[in-house]
Amino acid sequence: MSFHITREDITRVRADAIVITASPQPKYGRGTDGTIYRAAGAEELLEERKKIGRIRPGEAAATPAFALPAKYIIHTAGPGFGGGFLGERNIVRHCYENSLSLARELGCESIAFPLIQAGTYRFSKTEALETAVSAFREFERNTDSDMEIILVLPEAYTFSLSGDFFAEVRTYLKKHYKPEAEVSIQEERRQEEQIREARRQEALRRAEWLEKRRREAQIEREAQTGEDERVGLEDAPDGSWELTLNDSAGIPEPIALPESSFEQPGRKGRVKSGIPGEAAKSPSGRLLSEAAGSREAGRGGPKGLFRRAKSADRVSEEKAAAKPEKKAAAQPKAAAQPEKKAAAQPGKKAAAQPETPRIPGIPRSLEEWISHLGETWQESLFRLIDEKGYTDTEVYKRANIDRRLFSRIRSNREYQPKKTTAMAFALALRLNLDEATDMLARAGYAFSPSSCFDMIIRCCIEYGVYDTYIINLALDEYEQPLLGA
Repeated sequence: MSFHITREDITRVRADAIVITASPQPKYGRGTDGTIYRAAGAEELLEERKKIGRIRPGEAAATPAFALPAKYIIHTAGPGFGGGFLGERNIVRHCYENSLSLARELGCESIAFPLIQAGTYRFSKTEALETAVSAFREFERNTDSDMEIILVLPEAYTFSLSGDFFAEVRTYLKKHYKPEAEVSIQEERRQEEQIREARRQEALRRAEWLEKRRREAQIEREAQTGEDERVGLEDAPDGSWELTLNDSAGIPEPIALPESSFEQPGRKGRVKSGIPGEAAKSPSGRLLSEAAGSREAGRGGPKGLFRRAKSADRVSEEKAAAKPEKKAAAQPKAAAQPEKKAAAQPGKKAAAQPETPRIPGIPRSLEEWISHLGETWQESLFRLIDEKGYTDTEVYKRANIDRRLFSRIRSNREYQPKKTTAMAFALALRLNLDEATDMLARAGYAFSPSSCFDMIIRCCIEYGVYDTYIINLALDEYEQPLLGA
């Protein structure tokens, strides 16, 4: 069963049954009952009402709804007000209970009530409201019905709720509610856009800095490996030539040569002989010789830096050659090759920059962050139901949620609730403030000091008030959305 309050004309409410406060005799007056008669068709409805005859105070009877957007009109006779000493409140309570029982017998799934006896019958509005809510709560407790109950109040209808709880709500709102802190949706979006733009600019600046550092390191490596030398070209197997340049920097890529492939004379930059054993390479492999022809061999190639396109075999050879170099670097200095000579050899890769120290427990990549996702709101809901020993029926009734909606929640692990629904389940589970805050965060919500709705719910949790009916009355008094349905 679900209960909610609406402020509109009761003749426009869509429900299976609409309750009318009837006179004991078959006639209608100038109040809500007169409005319903005229909207349904006064003559036809009055004829059906005459067939029922006299209705005793507290009893209920049904007729067709005729022109109203409903199936039935339930007529119930309330008491006249005698100062509150003639059992008026109990009779009004019977009006609600008997109307609900009759609607259930008729198979109604929804029923709309006016506030019985609170108009021209001079019954206290606050007392009439408390009586209605008490009757609805008792009906829910004693039946397993999923009937939707709608309490219809006129738009200009005002009342002041009494009791310590409502006084506490008013005091709490005066202390914690800050309406001046409210920010429009447009302003929030503008601020979010500014934050995104600032982050984008920061990322661009960092990328430029990293590119500058990369180029500086590349120039430094070239200066160490002497790549400003002249080298010759060697014919490819098909007689063609190939030139490879570094497109990003606009300069040739470093030449990678194994140590055993050439001899270096005393004068730096002169290559004495070509690479032995390089005659038979596949057409997709050896296209250029990395050794320049010496002057004696008549190989004075054109000025510039060239690099032979690497075949798959060449790449595997370089990987195999890199492994012993890493092992040699790990050996003691006495057993290692002189570092300066090794650095001067072409084909040696610059030492990798030390990695940033990793902070334990903090992911370093987007994939790691995503892999650390916690349980969803739906998973936390059913975990808490089991931990606290409640039944599903007990929880969704307390939350003022329809059973069909609860079934959709159960079948969808990624279900995204509305804020009112998430708040309703936090109250239905009797959570403390920390537990409720965590559960709301899993749905993407939080308690906002600039939201009157949030502050009322927070007040209820802090004071241990978990009755959805009472909380909805407080929310309605401040014209806030209601919990649940």
